[in-house]
Amino acid sequence: MESLSEANSQFFLDLFKNLSEANRGDVFFSPFSISPALAMVYLGARGDTAAQMEQVSMHEGCIHNQLSSINNKDSTSTIHLANHLFGEKTLLFGKDYLDETRKLYHAELESVDFITSSESARQNINSWVEKQTEGKIVNLLSEGAIDPVTRLLLVSAIYFKGDWQKKFRMDKTKEEQFRLNKKDTKNVMMMYKSAQFNYALLPDVNAQIIELPYAGEDFSMFVLLPKDIENESTGLEKVRIHYALIHALFWTSKENLHYTKMNLYLPRFKMEETYNLKIYLSIMGMTDVFNTSICDLSGISSAEGLYVSEVIHKAFVDANEEGTVAAVATADHPFVFKADHPFIFFIRHNKSNSILYSARVCSP
Repeated sequence: MESLSEANSQFFLDLFKNLSEANRGDVFFSPFSISPALAMVYLGARGDTAAQMEQVSMHEGCIHNQLSSINNKDSTSTIHLANHLFGEKTLLFGKDYLDETRKLYHAELESVDFITSSESARQNINSWVEKQTEGKIVNLLSEGAIDPVTRLLLVSAIYFKGDWQKKFRMDKTKEEQFRLNKKDTKNVMMMYKSAQFNYALLPDVNAQIIELPYAGEDFSMFVLLPKDIENESTGLEKVRIHYALIHALFWTSKENLHYTKMNLYLPRFKMEETYNLKIYLSIMGMTDVFNTSICDLSGISSAEGLYVSEVIHKAFVDANEEGTVAAVATADHPFVFKADHPFIFFIRHNKSNSILYSARVCSP
């Protein structure tokens, strides 16, 4: 992989592993949105604070290239990033820092009144995010998420809309059972499409993977599906998520996928998850930036005791028949790819090999 995709993929794998271990059900997040948001803080970090951030996620030059590569005005898919720093208005923020964030990330550090009007600040931040994501992400900050002691708040939200290159026919969508585990099922609306797709078997983890390109082929969704449920929970334990994703990132190269006639069954699903990433980033080694006594953000402001209070991230995706609102090999008889049990998916920007979204779907 190129340095950009290596940096993006390693951060993605580490964070996905931590989120998956802490949450037993659905997991859904956007490493593409989180990385530049953290980079805005890293720009003003110094000393051990900067060293920890660099170790965990910061590959600053790569992030700049990533943003310019993905934000292609000619793309048929739509991406809106809502990454913003909000700082207490009584603090003096450095002009050089503010100029650099505008230049590199087209973002602002906005001064708000956390001390005397924290609830009003929360509502204004939520309104800003809702507007940036075309109304798809509302109430990013729940009541009580910020208070008068908040000094620096980082929010990260993303909205993606893309139409499938090969759309599903509405009249083929039927109600079917989705197996949550060996014992329990739920009814879902199962979409169906018979067509040729890039496909590969992952024998080491007894799974299969399929590529669903979006119109224009700038982006693709990859669905990683265990061959079957083989234990008493979801079946994904057999896949061993961290190990399987490393395999999946390798197998999604054009050299390893085979263009194959497939009967594809995929449940219609909508996902919306919110995380306070502070705890997960701390587990990964980024601790100083959240500690008021040792955090060094002197590149942002000379004020003492400045630290990041919270890192709030929210992602939204809607997969339906039209698309997501987030060497030829042929066969006489089509292979069947039926996602009627828990699976993993990720959406990739193909040119940069960057992961836009990733999810574990246990109950669509």
